[in-house]
Amino acid sequence: SMMRTPTPATVRLEDASRSTIGDDKMIRVWNWDKLDQPSQEWGPLEAAPTALALTRDNKQLAVAIGKDVLLWSVADGKKTGTLTQTADVTSLEFHADATRLLVGRSDHLAILYDVKTGHSLQAFPHSGSIREVAIHPTASVVLTAGIDKRVVVSPITCTRVVALGLKDQRLVVSPGSDRIITLGADRSARCWTSGNGQH
Repeated sequence: SMMRTPTPATVRLEDASRSTIGDDKMIRVWNWDKLDQPSQEWGPLEAAPTALALTRDNKQLAVAIGKDVLLWSVADGKKTGTLTQTADVTSLEFHADATRLLVGRSDHLAILYDVKTGHSLQAFPHSGSIREVAIHPTASVVLTAGIDKRVVVSPITCTRVVALGLKDQRLVVSPGSDRIITLGADRSARCWTSGNGQH
């Protein structure tokens, strides 16, 4: 039989797992001990993927197809969400805590997302189209590598978004970033703690 070449792929050496998407557009999760047959598979996808990422706990999978990032639960193979981008997705990387996903794009940007809410947390510019992204496992930085043959190291400064549930508001952030003051359409002002969203 003819063996298909799986691209893209992720490999996690610490837990002996691997996930792939082959030219048949099927997603497969493999265990190194049993490479003759995948432990899970689903698909086929509607188009050829450009990037793939698996959380360290093997519970979530992200696949890029054009401008869409599709999110799946590995346990049951069900799609849990979509993050639509304004440019083609070239690379994906989950944060070690599995709550954030870094999306590298062809428009010279990488965007860090909160996986649960789908909110963008921070953008990281690069001087060329991004080929690969990585999140440092212990330091609060991301790395982007582009077709310009440069690697850029950028600090993660926003780790979450606190939903205040307010519309038509203006806001001011204190110099130490520990307080947020919102000004409402009714001219009311409220002071919020940035750490927990309490006012």
